[in-house]
Amino acid sequence: MTQSQHTILIVDDEPAQRKLLSGYFSSLGYAVIEAPSAEKMLAIIDKNMPDLILLDVRLPGMTGIESLPLIRKRAVAVPILLITAYADIRQAVGAVKAGATDYLSKPLDLQELKVAVEDSLDIQSVVRGGEGETLPKLPHDFILASNAMRRVLQT
Repeated sequence: MTQSQHTILIVDDEPAQRKLLSGYFSSLGYAVIEAPSAEKMLAIIDKNMPDLILLDVRLPGMTGIESLPLIRKRAVAVPILLITAYADIRQAVGAVKAGATDYLSKPLDLQELKVAVEDSLDIQSVVRGGEGETLPKLPHDFILASNAMRRVLQT
């Protein structure tokens, strides 16, 4: 699966941060949609479902954390990567319990973010059934969550 087949929704109230992330992921071949607030993000999701959401925790109005249950009602399997400048272990645990896929701290390491996005999209592909990839019959309790393991099984 190539990046150009994936759409990333970037939700951040800081225009410079949105521009940086948008430019970075566009240069990697992803389609990018931007939103400055959780409310605008929800409106976008209702019209155009992304493959992944990069969501800032602190937003004007509804916070990223408060929006998680609303996102999950609309998009059960879409990976959500929360981004915050104010990392807090309790908040991170609560966010993951509420449906976030990962929790990353600002300032962002773009290579780390790229890996997190790629891993999240690989997991989504497995959840959706591998996008046409054939895998051997696996035990019902077998968990397959990494692209590397999927390649091993395919081989």
